[in-house]
Amino acid sequence: MKILVFNCGSSSVKYRLFEMPKGRVIAKGVVERIGEDSSKAVQETGKKIIEIQERIADHRLALNSIERMLTDPDKGPLKSMSEIGACGHRVVHGGEAFTGSVIVNEELEKVIEEYTDLAPLHNPANLNGIIEMQDVLPKIPHIAVFDTAFHSKLPEYSSIFGF
Repeated sequence: MKILVFNCGSSSVKYRLFEMPKGRVIAKGVVERIGEDSSKAVQETGKKIIEIQERIADHRLALNSIERMLTDPDKGPLKSMSEIGACGHRVVHGGEAFTGSVIVNEELEKVIEEYTDLAPLHNPANLNGIIEMQDVLPKIPHIAVFDTAFHSKLPEYSSIFGF
């Protein structure tokens, strides 16, 4: 099974494509400077590198660029996006509502939006990436992985003293 994992930021999208169950990275990439005049997208698949220099106005166009690179006939690791079995999404703030990874649904999307005030540079972009990828890959599970879930499992002394 192939799992595509995203980290959608306010002006970038980073991603990795994993071959499971080995956990082997078969592609990794980044789209930078989304919304600026000169954006850049780069993907590495082994020794094969694809680089795109063009204006990428928004996250939807960034995800379209990623899809083009993943399915590039010469340098892409996929023949079709249908090879992807699941999609993971990094989300910065889930508050106390989530202490683990969660399958994305409408309720989850509302909670991510509720915590936008706590992570205004991250949660809106994280949620946008989730919504856009659900449009691209509607028939597979999408999983949200929260930074706050990691922090909720720290031993008490680490959360108090921060070392």
